[in-house]
Amino acid sequence: MPVELIKDIKKAEEEAKRIVDESRAKAEEILAEARSKAREIAEKAEEEKKAIIQEAIEKARKEAEKELEKLRAKKADEVKELEARARERIGKAVERVLKEIIG
Repeated sequence: MPVELIKDIKKAEEEAKRIVDESRAKAEEILAEARSKAREIAEKAEEEKKAIIQEAIEKARKEAEKELEKLRAKKADEVKELEARARERIGKAVERVLKEIIG
C-alpha cells in the first residue's frame, strides 16, 4: 500500500505541475494578447488624435482665410473710398490753382 500511495502522490504532483505549467503558459498567452490589444488601442488613439488635430488645423485655416478675405474686401472698399476722396480733392485743388492763375 505505501508504494501505491507514493505512486499516487507522485502522479498527483506531476498532474499538479502540469496544471501549473499549463496555467502559467495560458496566463502568459493572455498577458501577451492583452499587451498586443493595448498597443493596438494606443496606436488607434494616436491616429485618431492626429486626425482630430489635423481637422482642427484645417478648420482654423479655413476660418482664417474667410476672415482674411473679409478684411481684404473691407480694405479694398476703404481704398476705393480714399481714391474717390483724393480725386475730388485733386479736382478742387486744380480748380483753385486755375482760378488763381486765370483769374
